[in-house]
Amino acid sequence: MKLKSAFFIFLLLTIIAFVLMRYHQSQFESETGLKFNVMEFELPGSATRLNELIIAGAERKKKEFLLQHLKLD
Repeated sequence: MKLKSAFFIFLLLTIIAFVLMRYHQSQFESETGLKFNVMEFELPGSATRLNELIIAGAERKKKEFLLQHLKLD
């Protein structure tokens, strides 16, 4: 019974974290007008593509948002 309870607790925590991150993302996008997809940074495909994303994300607000997301991950 303890394992089942732990599963549901962690499931609930995961759902809460997902909702909070999506809310934070929607706020960022509405304030800045920029689109953000954290999966582009987590799975860039190549080192060249990652460098392009980092250079494109050099804008201060976008960089701060990205760092917050990566810290949560």
